[in-house]
Amino acid sequence: MKKVFLLFFMVSFMSCQNDIENFKLNGVISNEEGSPLEGIEVKVICWYYGNSPDQSYSGEETKKAITNNTGKYEMEFEKGAFIEILVDKSRFSKVHETLYITNKTHTFNIKMKVK
Repeated sequence: MKKVFLLFFMVSFMSCQNDIENFKLNGVISNEEGSPLEGIEVKVICWYYGNSPDQSYSGEETKKAITNNTGKYEMEFEKGAFIEILVDKSRFSKVHETLYITNKTHTFNIKMKVK
């Protein structure tokens, strides 16, 4: 019975997923002490459903941004449901984070750890 309920819950949750139109992503990248890091490239892969009949991702859009002197980055996407955030700087550990898009604006701050 628990398996049936879990399956029903997962199918219901997945069927409720929709693309969020015209959303913005921003954040600050800093070191472990909280000091902002300038010139860090942030790569974001934004996955969207489009008109997919089976609720699978039908496409993606990739954008890159460079942090400014206060460590801030920002970008806008036409639509999306799920994003991957990738940051790779030689003296820091790589960052690969994922999240579902639920609002028109997301703030995602990252603290980079020295290798």
